[in-house]
Amino acid sequence: MTLVKWKPTNPVVNMFDDLDTVFRSIFNNHNISTNETWQPPFSIKENGSSFIITGDVPGIDKDELDISIENDILSISGNRKEENTSDDDMYHRHEVYYGRFSRCFSVPETVLVDDIKATFQNGSLTLTLPKSKVRLKEVKKINIS
Repeated sequence: MTLVKWKPTNPVVNMFDDLDTVFRSIFNNHNISTNETWQPPFSIKENGSSFIITGDVPGIDKDELDISIENDILSISGNRKEENTSDDDMYHRHEVYYGRFSRCFSVPETVLVDDIKATFQNGSLTLTLPKSKVRLKEVKKINIS
């Protein structure tokens, strides 16, 4: 007699897992265009004189990027155009998103908006947001008499 480890499971959950597996196997083997939005990753760091925002936006021409700032909100948007494929092409895995994206970041009031610089090289966008040299006012304690 062979012993088999018994794993109690919920048959309803198993049914949905099985359906999910079927749909994944069907759709992962075809080129399917979705309207999902995508958001490229960005990092924000600060040094003594500025904030530096860097983002990876490969496959986008710098003319397809739009950067603006309004009411202390920095907006970065762009469009990655879908590559041309023939009808004979069949993807086995398709993890690259195409289409428009938009990212917004709050900017501190101490940023010198007129001095923001942007560079774009090898699919990497870097924005340098210089900080003003204005010191924040110290907190003064008021004694109660």
